[in-house]
Amino acid sequence: QAGLEVCRALEGDDLPEARRLLSWHLVSRDTTALTAAQVAAAAVESVAENTSDGVVAPLFYYALAGLPGALAYRFGNTADAMLGYHDPEHEWLGKAPARFDDLLNLIPARLTAGLLIAAAWLRGADARQAIRMWRRDARQTASPNAGHPMSAMAGALGVELEKTGHYRLGAGLRPARADDIRRAVQLLRTGAILGAG
Repeated sequence: QAGLEVCRALEGDDLPEARRLLSWHLVSRDTTALTAAQVAAAAVESVAENTSDGVVAPLFYYALAGLPGALAYRFGNTADAMLGYHDPEHEWLGKAPARFDDLLNLIPARLTAGLLIAAAWLRGADARQAIRMWRRDARQTASPNAGHPMSAMAGALGVELEKTGHYRLGAGLRPARADDIRRAVQLLRTGAILGAG
C-alpha cells in the first residue's frame, strides 16, 4: 500500500508528496532532492526488499519453527530496523542486531530472489534478465542480503535501481517510472503466493 501511495503521487505529478510518502513509509535516506525516477526506483527497491523481510522470511521461519519462529524472526528484523544505526556514535548499539539480521536473512533473501524470478516468468516480465541481473549485481549492496531481491526485481522490470554513492543495480537499463512501482507490487503479490505455497 505504501508503494502504491508513492505511485499515485507520481502519476498525479505531485513529486513533493511522492518524496514525502517515500521518506515517511519506505526509506530512511534524504528524499528532498530526488528526481521522479529516483523516487520510483527507491520505492521499487523497498518493495523488493520488503518482499523478503515482510513476507518470505517470516513464512520461512514459520515453516521451520511455527509461530515462535516467525515472531523470533520479526523481533530480530525489527531490532535491526530500530537499532542498526550506521553513524559512529551509535554503531556499538546497532552492530549486534544488524549482524543477527544478516544471518537470519541469508536464506530468505536468496529464496525471495528466486520467487521474484518465478513471479516474473508467470506474469510475463523478463525472468531471464532477472536472473542475469541477480547474478551480476546481487553483491553490490553493503548488506549481504538486500541486493538479492532488489537486483532480481531490477532485471524483471528492466529498470536501473541506484542509491547514489552506494550501489547501482541493473546498470544500463532504463530509469524507473511510476508504473514500475505498480508492477513491482504485482510481482511481490505473486511471489508471496508462491512463497506461501
